[in-house]
Amino acid sequence: MADPAGGVPGGGYGSVWRDGQFLRLWTASTISAFGDFFTVFALPLLVFLTTGSALLTGLTLTAETVPYVVVSPFAGVLVDRVDRRRILIATRVAQFFLIGSIPLASAVGILGMPQVLTVAFLSGSVAVVFGAAALSAVPNLVPPEHLVAANAAQQLSFSTAAMAGPPLAGLVVALAGSPVWALAVDAVTFLLGAVLLAGISRPLQAARDSHADPSGVLFDLREGLQYVWGQPLVRTAALLLFGFNVMLGGVLGQLIVYGRAELQLADFPLSLLFAADGAGTLLAAAVAARLGRGRRMGRIVLVCLPLTALCVLVLAVAEDLVVVLLALAAFGAVQTVMFVNLISLRQRIVPDRLQGRVNATARALAVSGTPVGALIGGLLVDPLGVRGAFLVLAGLALVNSVVALATPLRNDQTRT
Repeated sequence: MADPAGGVPGGGYGSVWRDGQFLRLWTASTISAFGDFFTVFALPLLVFLTTGSALLTGLTLTAETVPYVVVSPFAGVLVDRVDRRRILIATRVAQFFLIGSIPLASAVGILGMPQVLTVAFLSGSVAVVFGAAALSAVPNLVPPEHLVAANAAQQLSFSTAAMAGPPLAGLVVALAGSPVWALAVDAVTFLLGAVLLAGISRPLQAARDSHADPSGVLFDLREGLQYVWGQPLVRTAALLLFGFNVMLGGVLGQLIVYGRAELQLADFPLSLLFAADGAGTLLAAAVAARLGRGRRMGRIVLVCLPLTALCVLVLAVAEDLVVVLLALAAFGAVQTVMFVNLISLRQRIVPDRLQGRVNATARALAVSGTPVGALIGGLLVDPLGVRGAFLVLAGLALVNSVVALATPLRNDQTRT
């Protein structure tokens, strides 16, 4: 029997899998995530095959990721002001038209780089809004005691898509002969997602007095920033994730160089490095809800941070491919457990009226560490080599872990 909050009593995944309303959001997100990873593979490939330019290929990826830093705070304001269900549906429909415009333009022979870059930026921006709305909707679909299970389920679908999406997209490209067909598949997934989301009937945000909040957008932005900075646990989580993402950006940015220069891997073995990280992420997402049940979320994060540093340290010294793959799988697993608990902790603390702004602002702060780390990693490789760069990045991660011990996470009593 469902409880008043709309969930199903009991812990673990069973409680959320039996909730039809949450399943609609989860299924829509899962289908679209597979489509997203089709585009992650196919759009840069299309640009490179069309132009032969590595610079333009890189600019395409930049256009897709910049909105996560620039658009996120404004997305949070929108999510807190407008009906979240309508936002979820509208963003899926918008991405159907945006991504679908590329195969359409290609079919009539008018596709050019200005359109590709514009679509990449706009699609990334819409994805940011969808992500903020979906993240803020979860606490209204499941009760607090099921948040870890719900977020782990979302991470499970993302991890599965990250591991399986690009190879499936490659198969579509190989069979159809052009990356535009993979983009067409992605467009269809957004339309399917919109149909599923339209069936959600449960309110996705708390009822509000329409006359109680005459403030403007700038006031809302400031209020979200003030909450992130003023709430000790939320501020701590955002800053620690920034530090973690500095290390993550440095490692991922140099992973191909590491495989080629240090491990002397050919193309297929090189792809196993990415598959191993995805496999670890998938495994952790599958067990995260049960792994942390009844434990303090803050303590789980404090354990995970030094373990990720240890994984990078192993990468810096390992010579055997099997050891490297195990280290990458462990890295993916540990970071997933950490992410699930940090997100769940934030969702349980933040008032519903601020969920969108706080989630988006905290994510923007955290994600901004990734390009910083990628730059640091690139600058370190020339004087130190890839292994030396990994040692420095592992050291930075250990410093982040030690600093975390002096934060409010150590005394947090919030349990999964």
